[in-house]
Amino acid sequence: MKPTLSFLAGCVVAAGCSTVKPAPAVAPVTPREHNGEADIARFQRGIDFVATSNEPSWMLEVDFDSAMMFKSFGDEAAISTPVPPPQLVQDEKVTRYRGVGASVELIVQIEKKECHDNMLDETFPYAVSVDVKHNAASDYKTFKGCGRYLVDYKLHDLWVLKELGEGVSVTEKDFSQERPRMELNPGAGTIMGHTGCNEFSGKLITQGNAIAFQQLTRTKTACTSPVEAVFLKALQEADRFEWGERRLKLFKGNLLLCQFLKVD
Repeated sequence: MKPTLSFLAGCVVAAGCSTVKPAPAVAPVTPREHNGEADIARFQRGIDFVATSNEPSWMLEVDFDSAMMFKSFGDEAAISTPVPPPQLVQDEKVTRYRGVGASVELIVQIEKKECHDNMLDETFPYAVSVDVKHNAASDYKTFKGCGRYLVDYKLHDLWVLKELGEGVSVTEKDFSQERPRMELNPGAGTIMGHTGCNEFSGKLITQGNAIAFQQLTRTKTACTSPVEAVFLKALQEADRFEWGERRLKLFKGNLLLCQFLKVD
């Protein structure tokens, strides 16, 4: 027998909803919205991470399924190596990749800490260093800059709650006003919407398929249905997402928490 919404709500009321799940391992800096068209083009090419600097000018693009590509604008040719398995350095805040090509070695280190680009007057969530060594060279040349993970712009839309849990459908009757909905803006790092009883907003953090909703706040309208608490708890616990066929699914590990339908 499938669980009912009243059963799920009862479990949440009994257990309480005060515990907020920590975010996935991503830096808490809310990104400034970047050039959407350029980022979409990169993302469609498979690029997951971008780093840059202006002193000197260089760019790093990483497709974690394929290659690391580095270009120093003082050099003629771009450098590309396969992406090796990541190495954790010192602690979980630093990840290191050592790529070896036919005639070059590329060491990329990504650290989760705020990095300010003075030329752009912008703060990024990651500090990045790139060490480059050609086979003919005796020493590495080091480049330092700031980086960020590209967001999945498919998330940038309005989503209406379809199911809570595995196959537990919801309708307007389950809520005092309407079905819960949310508008995600991954470029700006924000979420806003309606719980079915109250308006809410907060921070959105994504990294690949990892997702976290932080600092959720809502209005204080008294709700007759306890299902609002189930919905908010699902958002707080979500740590990854799947997208396809106009549906957005939120999971905690392998546990399906809720499903949304894209609204045109």
